[in-house]
Amino acid sequence: MIYAFIDSNIFIRIMSQGKPGCETHLFDDLRTLTQGHAIVLTIPEIVLFELERQMRDLDELLRQHFGKIKEAVNKTSVWSEIADAKCTVLTDLDNARDEKIDGWKRSYEEIITFLNSDEVRRIKYTPQIMCQAKSRIIRGAMPKATENNDQDAAIVESLATFFAACGDANAVLLFCSENYNDFAVEVTKLETRERRFALHPLIKSALPPTHYFMQLADLLEINRGYESLPTPVADEEIADALSAFQKLEEDYDFESVEYPQALRRINTLYNNRLSQDFAESVLPKLPEELRDKRQKSIEHIQRLLNDCRKCVSWDNGRSEYKLPQWLENVPEEMIQYTSLANLFKIEKNLERYLLIHEAMDDDLADS
Repeated sequence: MIYAFIDSNIFIRIMSQGKPGCETHLFDDLRTLTQGHAIVLTIPEIVLFELERQMRDLDELLRQHFGKIKEAVNKTSVWSEIADAKCTVLTDLDNARDEKIDGWKRSYEEIITFLNSDEVRRIKYTPQIMCQAKSRIIRGAMPKATENNDQDAAIVESLATFFAACGDANAVLLFCSENYNDFAVEVTKLETRERRFALHPLIKSALPPTHYFMQLADLLEINRGYESLPTPVADEEIADALSAFQKLEEDYDFESVEYPQALRRINTLYNNRLSQDFAESVLPKLPEELRDKRQKSIEHIQRLLNDCRKCVSWDNGRSEYKLPQWLENVPEEMIQYTSLANLFKIEKNLERYLLIHEAMDDDLADS
């Protein structure tokens, strides 16, 4: 089974939206993959303590840091004729601060609700884990020997305790934390110069095979779909199709039969290239377990679609017209290439859509 640990600093980054790599849509994907049992999210209780402490200090911290920006603006001498602009900037900073605080609090509630749900494996912070963490620090079995890494050692011991008891010999852990100095060692390849990290040897022996990530976006590479692929290079066939389509637009020929046909041709060509790229460059790199889940989900979606279309209440005009919104706006021919999180969402949507049409069929039968 694939397990994931997400450190408190990643959740804080989701709440703050201060830097890319931990956007809110990625949290939504993480939640969907967890609820769909593609991964098992394991959260030591101490992470929840850290998030709670962060929220207690939030107002003061944000006001303090926004205050530094306001102080710098206040100290800036400006031409008297644009003094009003300076006042506007200061007012905008106050508004941005208040919006940041409100957004942070909303996001915190959403995250905490999820982390306290039954879908997440929470690891209680016990006296035994506390003692084991202190012992680890004393033994020098943490990468950074400081007096303030009790929490990091407690995270390691919480995860070690969990995996020692779970009995999963095939467990793989995805470990995500910005604090690479506390948990990891750099393994950057000289030829690419891309910074990469691996779990530190002092910690590695206590955990199952582990992959280390600094951003949620990197961890969720396992969730890639065709949507994440770059736009295919316009070869001769695509270039011809684009040229024909642009000619129709230049002639304002939007009402002709050729216009939608030309648009469909372009979409078909791009989708064919994207599906090929996905099959060749993404799918083979996914863990076998996730490939199996993808296939089961795709087959279930197809059965649900067939069952929907068998309903007496299914209208080939109106029902088919509404279908894209139930498919998360993924073209039907591209469903098998979309992300796993999308597949899970589409499954749930179609289960609801089928129930609606079955209820409509029952009403028709009674009338």
